[in-house]
Amino acid sequence: MVVRVLLPMAPAARRRTTAGLERLGAISDDRVVPVRALHTVGDRLWVVRDLTPGIALRRLGTVVALTPGQVAAIGADLLGALASLHQTGLHHGAVHADNVWVGPDGRVHLVDAALPRPGRAGATADLLQAGSLLAAALGSQSPAPQPGSSPAGLLVMPGAAQRHDLLAAAHALAGGGGDHLGAAAEAAGRAWTAAAGPLGTELALATARAELSTFVRRLSSAGAAEPTPPRPA
Repeated sequence: MVVRVLLPMAPAARRRTTAGLERLGAISDDRVVPVRALHTVGDRLWVVRDLTPGIALRRLGTVVALTPGQVAAIGADLLGALASLHQTGLHHGAVHADNVWVGPDGRVHLVDAALPRPGRAGATADLLQAGSLLAAALGSQSPAPQPGSSPAGLLVMPGAAQRHDLLAAAHALAGGGGDHLGAAAEAAGRAWTAAAGPLGTELALATARAELSTFVRRLSSAGAAEPTPPRPA
């Protein structure tokens, strides 16, 4: 299990946060990691979720050269997870490479959704963040550098025929959408699959997930699994 201890909130904000996290547990999409328990300790809310099997995308990208096909599979799962989240009236607020995990089956799992976060929040902000993440995974130099990482935040191998179309779709999301993408995660997912072309077929996605699964299993055996956050003092 992983425990997140939230900062003190006003009673009304705590009630809204609690209600959102309870709705998160009702989502049946296993790409969205649910909350297992909520506990109030003093003026803080403790959020308990399962320990996510697999590797964070940031960790995976620092040791593996992701192909366009693999990024196509990651994007399909990520946008599908966001669609399930948004359909429940929830949003994530921090769709970055530390909260996107690739499991031993090669599928994406989105962790720590529906937590209160500073700054802009909402479904549109989630898609902006997802677009920036996918552009970085494809080798774009536009996202801000992260400490200890490559300029794009991920080490990738540019290059296949569909990379240009996927990168255009990712940039459209990161720039606020577009007429062909729309504001909804479902529409973005359909546009992403269309941009992937032959890399977006079920067979191609299954092949890419099998490749990701191999990487994740090797890295997990080397000790790159999710750390358990320390308990607060």
